[in-house]
Amino acid sequence: MSERVPRRLKLTYLLPIADLPESCECKNAPLFTADHSQVCQKGGWVIRRHNDVRDLLARMIGVMAKTQIEPQLHPLEPNDSFHYRSANVQPDARSDILVEGLFGALQPTYIDVRIVHRQSATNQPLQLDRVLSTAEDAKKREYAERIQRVEGGSFVPFVATSTGILGKEAHALFQHLGRLMAEHSDEPLGATLSMMRTQLSFTFVRAAIHCLRGPRKIQYRTLASWPSQPSSQPGTPGLRFEKSNFPPPFHAWPGKHPFWLFSQQYGLLPLEIAQLIVGCACIFFGDN
Repeated sequence: MSERVPRRLKLTYLLPIADLPESCECKNAPLFTADHSQVCQKGGWVIRRHNDVRDLLARMIGVMAKTQIEPQLHPLEPNDSFHYRSANVQPDARSDILVEGLFGALQPTYIDVRIVHRQSATNQPLQLDRVLSTAEDAKKREYAERIQRVEGGSFVPFVATSTGILGKEAHALFQHLGRLMAEHSDEPLGATLSMMRTQLSFTFVRAAIHCLRGPRKIQYRTLASWPSQPSSQPGTPGLRFEKSNFPPPFHAWPGKHPFWLFSQQYGLLPLEIAQLIVGCACIFFGDN
């Protein structure tokens, strides 16, 4: 935790961050910067940030109401038309969260999450309130009319910045959830809201660090990628392998446990390796 807080503060206050790569794997930016890391789609970290916020909201609401993640909307009729051209008319359209009884008995409420980065090239010239309201209006044009007419429910856009600043609709929803959770758990409203905000803040902190430091390229480990010819140097005992992105074979790692070596080479945990060995033994001895 002590290593993540300074980086998060640097992201918030636009301070320079050291040890960043020179370029990005997406090839869409000449330099890899902290701002680019928060919007780069390469590696799936932006999507994971969205999913983490969505799952946290679903867990909070699930304490007191029935929720469903990514419910599929009902298909449209051939003669259905909407006022806005940006309305989602896809047959497999989905919202992020469906809640039953959030604002009324037997009334479905659909919530869709959107995370925007304040310092992106599109949002940087605009005021913060304008950035959040524009994203909320875009979500409403996309889902609100269809959900009200076809699903018979209400729609709430949950818009926030990558640093955790909530939009008006998201703030109102958060306050409403806090009151419901305080009544459900018989706890003070202030303590309940503080707990909820802390969980949401840590979610954004983890997501920001993942976007900044997470790998953008998957490296596949194969036998062909390991160096086969060792290079020896005078005066140096043992084998020395050439520089490679992949770990050398087991005999080049003296003093290491085989489970640790196997886990480093194949990306498995020692417990998973033990379960794999036990499972293979059970199959072999069971057949015999």
